[in-house]
Order: sequence, then structure tokens, then C-alpha cells
Amino acid sequence: MIKRNIWTGFLIVPATLYAIAAAHAAVVSEGRYVIKALHSDLCLETQGTDQVTQRACVTDAARQQFDISSAGSGYTRIINTETGNALDVSSQSSADGAPIVSRPYQGDGNQKFLALRNGVGYLFKAAHSGKCVDIAGFSADDGGPVQQKTCSGASNQTYRLIPVSAESANIPEGRYILRTAHSNLCLDVPGSSTSNYVQLQQWTCHGGSNQQFDVSYTGNGLYEVRATHSGKCVDLKGGWTHEGNEVQQYSCNGSNAQRWKIDGYADGSVFFKTALDTNRVWDVTDASTAPEAKVQIWNLNSGASNKRWRMEPVSASANLTDGEYTLRNLKSSKCVDVPSSSTTPGVQLQQYTCNGTNAQRFTLTHITDGYYRLTNVNSRLALHVEQFITTENGAKIQQQEAHAGDNQLFRIEPYDSGYRLRPRHSKMCIEPRGGNSWNGWNGATLQQYLCDGSSAQSFALENGPELPPLPPQTVNNDYPIILVHGFAGWGRDEMFGLKYWGGGLGSGGSRDLQEVLKTNGHMTFTAAVGPFSSVQDRAVELFYQIKGGCVDYGPHHSTHLLKLDGTPDSRTLIRTLDGGTGPDGKQRPRKCWAANPANNPHNDPLALYPQWGTVDPATGKVRKIHLVGHSLGPPTIRAMVHMLREGMPEETAADPGLLDESAQTNPYTGGKNWVASITSMTGGQQGVSVAAIPSADFLFKFANGAVQAAAAGAGIAGSPNPVYDLKLQQWGIQRNPGESFSDYFNRVRTSPIFSESRNTATWELAPDGGIKDWNTRIQTYGDVYYYSYSAQTTWAGWLTGHHYPILATNLILQPFSLIAGSYTANEPGKTVIDSSYWPNDGLLNSRSMREPEGAPWRDFDGTSLSGTWNYMGILQGWDHGDVVGLLSEKSADSVNALYLDQARRLRALDN
Repeated sequence: MIKRNIWTGFLIVPATLYAIAAAHAAVVSEGRYVIKALHSDLCLETQGTDQVTQRACVTDAARQQFDISSAGSGYTRIINTETGNALDVSSQSSADGAPIVSRPYQGDGNQKFLALRNGVGYLFKAAHSGKCVDIAGFSADDGGPVQQKTCSGASNQTYRLIPVSAESANIPEGRYILRTAHSNLCLDVPGSSTSNYVQLQQWTCHGGSNQQFDVSYTGNGLYEVRATHSGKCVDLKGGWTHEGNEVQQYSCNGSNAQRWKIDGYADGSVFFKTALDTNRVWDVTDASTAPEAKVQIWNLNSGASNKRWRMEPVSASANLTDGEYTLRNLKSSKCVDVPSSSTTPGVQLQQYTCNGTNAQRFTLTHITDGYYRLTNVNSRLALHVEQFITTENGAKIQQQEAHAGDNQLFRIEPYDSGYRLRPRHSKMCIEPRGGNSWNGWNGATLQQYLCDGSSAQSFALENGPELPPLPPQTVNNDYPIILVHGFAGWGRDEMFGLKYWGGGLGSGGSRDLQEVLKTNGHMTFTAAVGPFSSVQDRAVELFYQIKGGCVDYGPHHSTHLLKLDGTPDSRTLIRTLDGGTGPDGKQRPRKCWAANPANNPHNDPLALYPQWGTVDPATGKVRKIHLVGHSLGPPTIRAMVHMLREGMPEETAADPGLLDESAQTNPYTGGKNWVASITSMTGGQQGVSVAAIPSADFLFKFANGAVQAAAAGAGIAGSPNPVYDLKLQQWGIQRNPGESFSDYFNRVRTSPIFSESRNTATWELAPDGGIKDWNTRIQTYGDVYYYSYSAQTTWAGWLTGHHYPILATNLILQPFSLIAGSYTANEPGKTVIDSSYWPNDGLLNSRSMREPEGAPWRDFDGTSLSGTWNYMGILQGWDHGDVVGLLSEKSADSVNALYLDQARRLRALDN
């Protein structure tokens, strides 16, 4: 993936993408530049009318500065500021090797160049010959000659443009999601339209390509903003600057109606100001917080929050495992093949009857940002689109020496029952000649062609590393995914940004599962509930966090707690965490989420999906959610679904006011069919045997070790105060000012609630604890889809049959794995813990992960069935943290592939 860093003094690539032919044809903004060769880091230089060479860069040297301006029809002229002469292909030659010289500008085709974006730089293709400016022989020498040569996209044909003017970029170029500061909704092209004149809107963030924008610096402090799904530019309609004029999408044309000055605000948000009048900015109409509110241009005035935007960088991760594959075309069932096993560069590839030879084997290597290089195993040459052709149907797919050019990088995206190969430089598709109109024959050559949705443009990747099964590609819903952590887990903003889901630091990148899913088009949110709280308390917190409101644990539940022996407990919970004043005159803690950003006087965190349970007017269907839980997450989810569907009559009887939900929706009234699916990622659905060991305190020991290890992973092990909230405010337990985390944790651990009360996670997790009780009450609903994954990192000893952790098991988990792998119990009236509990993932028993006790289940066969647990199988060699990528040695690619596969499956559900 590309790591996007913000720093000072970085090299800027000022580019205006000009849509005369394709997404990567560009007109470089008029201005003065130093032209630096990518491979050598030397600068182009002219002296008189001699041949142009590359030389060591000299600050402020006029002989190394060039004025680049439009030559018409999308071409540029490049004029040296010292000589006044233009770059020129000598004698208008079309031959490879013709020198680039400096001559007075005459306007001929050998003095005009088409700028083509290539990674971090540009190619310059001569208008008369179609060949590129090239440093001869990949020379890195001071004085290396510059020539023209057939375009390859290699680094000796790629140039960074460094603006000479003091006005430079203040925002790194890259791909962003743009989120409104007032509503937290995202800039969106309605309906993923690719048409001109479509006014932009704000919409619920889902991370799809119609909510992703490429921001490019165009010089003079201005930027272009391009929608990634359509390749079209954010444009001020007609170039009119009157208040209320539409901000729309339109074909890129390089005009100032598509140029924006991006200025920062104190809170980190930015304004997008039109280059036509920098007092006019993007504005959400009427400061609306509703999805579908339109974006217009309006006067800056005081810079209200509906005029400000937060820029969230987007990066794509690998979706396939590196390794050797055969590529079989789905239309012809023939394989991609190098003719006669040739090792010669420039040979065009073909399709041929699959034969298993190395001429049909290709090494797939992830290079950057979700793009791959494909190298033939026999020739060791890379797939290559000839001459960096960006638009023409029929461009040859060849093998060539590998380089860093965009015409050798391919996005390999799931499509049909296979994958489409789309070159980075053109975004077109690869297919055998004849496309979908022929029956397929040996020797049909491979070409680049506009993507048309045919099976001729889809390939199966076979005979390589195991790929996740491709689910049906039909998209029947756009419900968001909510990730729910397990015992001792935490939220996105805790532990100094160490992600429970993914294991990465900070936001974005391949170790942030939420953002990986969003980047791939799946709206995803991460919940944070009590790490040691009971299943019911966690379920209630989860409800309010998604929907919005202040947590209400229920009048009956709060006052009818039980001790471990089942007798009444005199302790009570603080029922509502709304920050108000209780009968005793003390202020209650506050745990609330704002459903409406415009009405948030207490500055509460925003609800994850306040639209949940409302009717979508476009479909007439209730807006549901997909819930994905890990460890204690699945029991939490199931308890919440039970409450939503069945209600809690004891709570509404204790407080009939709950039946009136006009002020705040609650989970107690029942009748809420709001959940489409539940996915259990190694969930403790039948309890955990180590939680049953008397007086062992195993779960707290695990929690302490896990948190300290996570702190070390976040680089904060030496800090006395890791940012980690145990979220026990309902018990009146909060971290005291100045209290170290160690003291806070030990105070919680030794609290009598964990040794005396059933209303905690430690009691619930035992096989005879609360989860067993929930399993007797919770039904499996026929209109909900259920999925479960299990994992195991143990092996059975030959003599005892006890299970032992494999070496790859995380060291923190190995002591618990040894105990779980041998513990037995057989007490009258209690669950028998026998050898079937010994296989484990380092903490949880593998047998507990498949389904809740007594619930229906089936082995998943590729078709999802509702009303039963679809068992997805066992992840052999994955420990309890591996399954979420936390403190894991599993590659980010393998973890992400697991979740992306499941997310695509969930999108295909029709409930």
C-alpha cells in the first residue's frame, strides 16, 4: 500500500489531469518547473542549441528551469528560461534514439508533448512520433544524453516536476474521502453517476468509489479534485460564482472552474475555495445534516462548519496472496500464455489450451496501493501495455523488462466468477482479441480494451495460493457493517490509536480493518462497549452507540442484580448515564451518543448509524445492519437482537414511560427487525473453560497481559497511563484523576463485583455462566443470516491427548492455551468439561465457536441460508488475536481477505 505522510519540504507533482483522451492524459498547469529524472534524480539542462542532457541539480540555475504552457489540443510546449528555446526532437525524426535538442519554438509536432501521468511523475510523448522523452541507456551519469524512444513507462522516461515559484502545495496529493465538519457525512456523487452536470451531495459515508476523490496539485496554490469512479472533476457550474450555484461533476478541462484553493481551519478541517473567487467556498445547502443535501458555492462569511471538510486519506491494500498462478479466461477456458515459451522482450501474449507449463505460470506480486505486477515464471518478464497507450482499444499486452511504470501495474478486481485485470495507467481491461464475440481459439492475442462486462474480460486465478471463495457478485443491500470487540477490547480512539480490528497504529492502511472494508466499498463502523461488562450491559451500550441517545440500563435490570450463587444482590447499577443529578444529589456519569450533529450541546460522540431502523424512501425497506463480533462480541450481538425482537417486558412494566419512544428510542419495546446478519469470528458462544476454573482469575490475567502487550505494540509500554477505559460507569467505577492505569486496573480487578456479582463478563463467559442462560432464551430467527468461524492453534499430545499450543501461538496466549488444552471438570448439575474442550485458539475452546448450544447449524456450501448458523470452517493455525489481526504475525493481506470475502457475501443478502 502507499503510506501517505504529511511533511514539509516534500516534492510536489503539480498536475492537471486533462481529459482529452483518458484518465491519465494531462495538461501540466502553466508555470515554471525543474524537470527531474525519476531514475537518476538528475535535472534536465540545456546549453545553447546543443543536445539536452541530465545534470546535477543546481539551485536557481536558469538552464535547468523550464516554462511549461499549453500548445493546444492537450499538448504542452517546454521552453528553457535561459535560452528561450523549446525542447525539440531533432530533425522531426520518428526513430528511436533521435536526440532531444534545444531549438527556437516553431509550433511543430516535434516540439509538442503530451504529458501522461505515471506514478509520482510524468511521461512526455512527442506529438509527431508518439515516442517518449528518454534518458539514454538508463544512464545515471552527469551529462547523460536525452533522446526519444518507444514509450515503456520505465523510470528513465518518468520525470518529477518541481515548481520554481514560492507558491507550493500545502496538502499532499492523494486519494481522499471528504467528510463534512457539521454533519460528519461524506461528499458523494449521487447514484455513482458518470454523467456531466450531476450536482454533488452529502451522504452517509460508505467508502465507495463515488465517495473517493483524487486531489492533485496544479500549481499556483491550486488543486484539482477528481471523482475516482468517473474520472470527472469537481466543477463550478458554468464558472458562475453567484451564491447558490451548483458544485457538480464535469469532464475535466483544466479551467479555473475546476481549480480549488484548499485552506486550513484551526480544528484541522479545510475550506475548498474556487479559484474564480476565493471568498466563495463549498457549502452544504441550508447547513442540512440530512443525507442528499446538495453542495453549492456560497460566501465564506465566518466559515461555519457546513462550509468545512475533513480530508481522510484513502489507500488500498492487497486483496490477493502473492505467489504463482495460472490465468484462465472464463469465456474461452484457455490460459494466458507466452508463445513458444519465448524469453524475448516485446512478445505479445496469447491464450492457449491450458498445459501447466511455466509459459502459462505468472508470479503475482503486490507492489503498491492494491496494484500488482504479473511476471512470467519462465521468461521473468512482466506483463506490459505497449507504448503506454492509454485510450486505444487493441493495445498489445506484451512481456517486457520489469519497471515501476503504471502500464505494468494491474488492479485485480473480483468480477463475474473471476477477476478483471485493469492497468493502472488506463483503467481499461485485458481480454483475448475478439472479446465476447468469438468462441475462442488458440493463439488469440491479448489486448487492452474498454471494460464491457463480458466474461472474456474475466480470468480465474488457479493453481496458486488458496484464494478466498468468490461470493455472488450481486449487491442486494448497502447495510453497514458494525464491528463489535470482545472481552478486554477497546475502541478506535483508545490505546493511542492501536486498532483492535487490524492491529495497526493510526487510521488507514492495511492494518485497519474498518478502513480496508470502507476502501473496498463496504460502509463499516467500529463499536466500543464495556470490556468487562455483562452481556446485557454491553448489548444496551451497543444499541445506543449505533442508534444514538444516553445509555439506559433499564429500571428492572439495574435494581435486580444477582450474586454468584443466584441470590439477590443489594447492589444496584446507575440506571441512566445522562450526566444528570440523581436523587442523592450526585451527578451521574454521562455516556451518550448524538444522533443529530446539529443538536449536540454536550459535544457527545456521534452515533454510528442513527438512520438505523428507519425506512429508506428509495427502496421502501427498513435500514438494517450487519453485525460482526469477535470473542464476547457474538453473545453481545445476539443478546441485543433478542432485546430488539422480543423486547424486555420486565423493563417496560417497571417504567411504562419506556413505551413512549418519541424522546429517545430504546431497546426494550420489541418488534424491531433491524438486523440482517450476525457473523461470529471465533466467538465464545458456549462459554470458555478457563473462566470456570475456581479462584484462578485467569481472564483478568489474560486481560492485563493483552492490554500491556497492546500498549507495547503501540509504543506506549513505558507510559503510566495507556488510554484505555474499562467503561464501568454503571457501577460508579471510574478512573480517578492522576491514577495510573496499573492502579486503576488492579482496583477494578479486586472490586467485589467480580467476585460476588453475576453482572460481569467474567461470570458470563463460564460454560455455566450467563451465556448458557442466554442460549436457553435466544432463538435463531428465520429471517436473519448467521455465520460462524472457528480457529485452532493447538496439537494433541501422543501420550496424554492433551492439547499444546503450536509455536506460532502468541506468547501471551500460550499459558492459557496449555490450561484450556487439559482442563476437565465433572461436577453434579454443571456442564461437563471434557476432552472435546481441549482444542483451542490460545484462549477460547474451538468447540464453543461453531454455534450456540442447541442452535441449528450447517456446513457452509457456498449458498447462504437464513435461520441457521452457516459454519464457515476452522482457521487452522490462527490464534485468538490473529483472527482480528491484533498482535499477530499473520499478514495483513490474509486477514483482510477473510473480512473482504465475508463483506461481499453480506452485500449479496436480500433481507
